[in-house]
Order: sequence, then structure tokens, then C-alpha cells
Amino acid sequence: MIGKLLGKRYKILEKIGEGGMALVYKARCSLLNRIVAVKVLKPQYSSDEEFVKRFRREAQAAASLSHPNIVNIYDVGKEQGIDYIVLEYVEGKTLKDIIKEEAPLEEKKAINIALQICDALFHAHKSHIIHRDIKPHNIIITEDNRVKVTDFGIARAVTSSTLTDTGSVYGSVHYFSPEQARGGYVNEKSDLYSLGVVMYEMLTGRVPFKGNSPICIALKHLNEEVPPLSEYNKEISRGLEAIVLKAMAKDQYARYTTALELKNDLLNVFHNPNFNIYEYDKAIKNEETKILPAVNHPFKQADGGEQRVPPTKSRKAKTRKKKSFLKTLLWLFVVSLLVSGMLWGGFWIKDYLTVPLVEVPNVIGMTEEEAAREFRKVSLHYEVAERVFDESPAGIVIDQSPKGGETVKITRPPISLWISKGPKQVTVPNLIGKTEREAEVILSAYELEPGFREEVYSDDFPKGVIIDQNPRASITVKTGTEVDYTVSLGKEPRRLEMPNLIGMDFAEAQNVLGELGLKVGSTQYKESHIYFSGQVLNQTPAPKNQVVEGQKIDLIISKGPGPEKKSVLLEVVLPSKPQKMNVKVVVKDRRGQTIVYNKNHTPDDSPLKIQVEGVGESKAEVYINGNLWGEQTF
Repeated sequence: MIGKLLGKRYKILEKIGEGGMALVYKARCSLLNRIVAVKVLKPQYSSDEEFVKRFRREAQAAASLSHPNIVNIYDVGKEQGIDYIVLEYVEGKTLKDIIKEEAPLEEKKAINIALQICDALFHAHKSHIIHRDIKPHNIIITEDNRVKVTDFGIARAVTSSTLTDTGSVYGSVHYFSPEQARGGYVNEKSDLYSLGVVMYEMLTGRVPFKGNSPICIALKHLNEEVPPLSEYNKEISRGLEAIVLKAMAKDQYARYTTALELKNDLLNVFHNPNFNIYEYDKAIKNEETKILPAVNHPFKQADGGEQRVPPTKSRKAKTRKKKSFLKTLLWLFVVSLLVSGMLWGGFWIKDYLTVPLVEVPNVIGMTEEEAAREFRKVSLHYEVAERVFDESPAGIVIDQSPKGGETVKITRPPISLWISKGPKQVTVPNLIGKTEREAEVILSAYELEPGFREEVYSDDFPKGVIIDQNPRASITVKTGTEVDYTVSLGKEPRRLEMPNLIGMDFAEAQNVLGELGLKVGSTQYKESHIYFSGQVLNQTPAPKNQVVEGQKIDLIISKGPGPEKKSVLLEVVLPSKPQKMNVKVVVKDRRGQTIVYNKNHTPDDSPLKIQVEGVGESKAEVYINGNLWGEQTF
């Protein structure tokens, strides 16, 4: 992945993390020139079309969140089978790392972190987004102690509450709520339970429940009481402990209603360590040992001796005892009737209140009318959570919560359905005359994809401008359709025959190329015993090949020492006539053509002996009065 370009704008720089379902990379956005984080789904998830569809929908919903304590989602995309999310890049440590290094955290520091998490959750919950995976690993603390909650990628947009999908439980087992453990209702209070576990870990350095397996830990969330924080941290204030325990109440109705309510109690205990919430004050008072006054035995004295009834009052005493006995019998009879009635009533009420369980029918793929009939058969109701554009035909159920096959009570809230509105239709925009970058932005805005790209020469459009497209503008297509386009290469360059530069000085070769509209490409220097230093000894393309105007020509230049010098003694026999004649000797060698001798003579000077030299393979030509008289190669 390193070096790969996603969406034609996100260049992957390095891997910075790995989670249960995704790999996280640091990347640079070329369009906005900023560093971002790119989360790429692992292959086992990318191959699950239903999961990817839900994942993209939930990520797009979470992208609507904008808050200083939430890591922003910038973009969601897919390229060559790679599904990815682009997020704000945040430098800092995870809360999990800080807990490992510092736990138990100082109380005010823990409260400050929790307050910022409350702000993030309150903002998300107002937009009907539930995180469902609040844990220290998903909370980043920057160097300036700013909290950033990340990984809303598995959250779901809801109206009031939702159920976990496919019978599986999202989140990490140490931090999720009892309702997540049993696959039940998940709402805003589930996030507050998880935040309670996070606060517990910050203040004690340990999670509340541990076990040998995820199932064991989940059962403890369901059935066991939370161990008091003071058992592991004697310094914790009573008020803060009560707040954490309320947030972690197993009954959703006993927890905080909103993140704002939890935040207000945290602020109170932050400013007043002796602050305690009403519910726990009352519970604690009810559990205190009550000391009752001792009841003196009617027949015992204080010193332990028996107290005798005065003889004069014995008959009255016996009468009182008889009445007391009858009264006791009457009360016993009344109490027996009441207990019997309560028992009988309890069994009747239990039978009356017992709610039948039914299996949720699987209606995915059915029409809404067909789904309604299936729900009526088992006395369940449904509601349309959302109507969304989808590849399925309009009116077809594309998702449901809870899933088919789950067992629920018939009195539960309506089953949530997501209904297809059919593929979303858009009008193809006009790309002709636009640059490629402009076309990419336009296609993205219209929810269309770039298709096949072709390049051709054009006399009418400058280089880099789109000159043709398919489908044509104004045609209606479904979103996601690929639009092919043709890009201009500018005017077609003039073609010409490659000249021979071998043997020319480098400067001379540059001038020749410049006059022809060609350019010097790469240059290399090699030793040569044939060409002098600075001469061209080879070229690419070779002479006489076809080249185009503007093309670059690669040259190899000699760095010497060049060819060896040779010499020869010429013996020239002069003619008998005329009496006066001009004798000229021309040497042709690697240096070119050079006149090495030019004098006037008479026949009496014959034979002439002339010493000449040349470089490399050479030839000496002798001219008399301008006419070739003889030649010699040496």
C-alpha cells in the first residue's frame, strides 16, 4: 500500500496502526495539501458486500459530525476492491497507552478526560449516532490534553434505539454494555455504560470484569455486580465512585439519561469532592445498620430475677391474657388470608404479564407489503427507519434490525426496516472543455465515477483538456456509473528524420537539435580512441529514424583521449611542364580536412619530399595547379 494513490488524491505514506477490521495509514491529500489518516478495510470484510454497504452508509452518517472532541471523517471511497475511509490525522497517545503508563490516573485528570468524552457523545447522540465501541483504544489524547474520540465507523444512525446486527455483538468485550452482551437494545445509554467502564479503568488501572474467554466476561457484565472502585483505589472520592457505578448500572433505566446529565455530575464532583448523587446517597442510607432499642422481657427484672404477679390482680391478668391470645389468633388468621391472596394474585399476575416470545421473520429481499404480512403473522410491528437509494428495486427491504431468526417479545418496539428507493438517478454533467482535475471534482459531486481514460492529439483543444465523453452530457444514469473521457494531448507534433550528430562537437550538436525543435535528453561520457574529447560518439534515436518535434535525444560524448597521430613522408615527382607550378597537399583525417602544404615550384625542384601527419586513419592528397596529382592513405 505504501506509495499507492487512492481516489487520485490520497497518497499512502506509512502504516500507523491496525485494528480488528482495518489497517490505518498516514497519507497526504494532494487536493488540499494536508496530512490525513486513511482506514482501509481488511480483505475479509471488503469481500462481504452487505457489510461494506452498511459500513459505507454508517461512515457517511458519521461524517456529518463536526466537533472538536471527535475525529472528523472527510471522505469514504472504494478503488480496485479497496474500501477506505479518510479521517482527520491526530497526533497523540491513545488513552489505553496513558492508562498503561500512569494508572490509576489522578482524579481530576480522569474527570477532565471523561468530561470531553461526554461532550463528544452528547454531540453524536443529538445527531442520532451511537458509537457502540467506546473504549480507551478509540480515544486519542493530544499533546495539549485535547480528547479526540475516533472510530465511529461501526456506529449506526438511529431514530431512538437500535439492535445489534446479525446476532453478533459489536465492541470490545471488556467495555460493552449488558444489552450488547445479550444482543438486545442498544441506545445512547449503552455508550454511557462503556464510558463508565473507561472511567473505572482510568481510576483503578484495571477493567471491572476479567475472564478466560469473551463469553465469560460477557456473562459477568450480565450477572455480576461491579466491584467497588475503592477496593482498588483508596484515594477515590465517594461521589466520583457513585457516578461511575450509576453509569455502569445493569438496568438501562437506572443509568444516566444523557451524556449531558453525566457531565453535570462530573462537574459537581470536580469542584466538590464531597458531592454525592441522590440515588446512591439514598441506597447507602437504606443499607446502614439500624440499632433498635432493647425490649425488656415482661417477666424479668433488671437484675435477672423473676417478677411475681401481685395476688390481688391475678384474675384480671388472666382475663387480659385470654383476650390477648384471641387477638393474636385473629391477626394470624387475617395475615394468613392476606398471604394466600398475595400468592394467588402473584401467580395470576405472573400468568397475565408473561409476554410470549416469537422468532423475527427474515424479510430482507421482500417488498414492504410482503414484510408487513410476515410481521402480522407473528404479532410484531415494524417501522421504516430510512428509505435509501440502493441497487435493489424500489420498495424492497434491504436491511432490518433485529435480524431474521432472533427471538424477541411481541411487546417489543417495532422492527426497524431500511427500504430501497431504487438506484439513485443523476444527469450526466458536461465535462468537455474541463481539465481532468475539474472533471474529477464534478463527477464526485454528481456521485459518478471516472471511467476509461484516453489521450489523443487535438488541434482545437489545449493539452490536458477533455474533448469527448461517454455517456454524453444530459443523459440520466444511476449513481456510481463510470464516465469515460478523452483528454487532449495538444497539437500533434511535426515529424522529421533524425540527423547524424556523431562526430560533432557537443555544442554544435545542441545547435542542430535546437534548430530542428528537438531537445537534448540524457548525456553520458565515455572513453574513446576514435573521437576527440567533447565529440558525440553515439546518439539515441539513431540517425535517419523518425522523431517528433519536442522529442528528447540522448547523447554519448567522448571524454578522450581520441585517436593516435600518424606521420608519413610524401615523395612528389613534379611534371616537366609548366616552368612554374603551385603544389598543395591536403590531409583528411578525424579532425576533418586540413591544407598542410602550399608552395610554388619549378620542374627542377623535383622530387619534393614533404612530411605530413594525421590523426587516426588519414589520407594525403597532392594538387598541382589545383588538379589532383596523387594521393596516399596512411
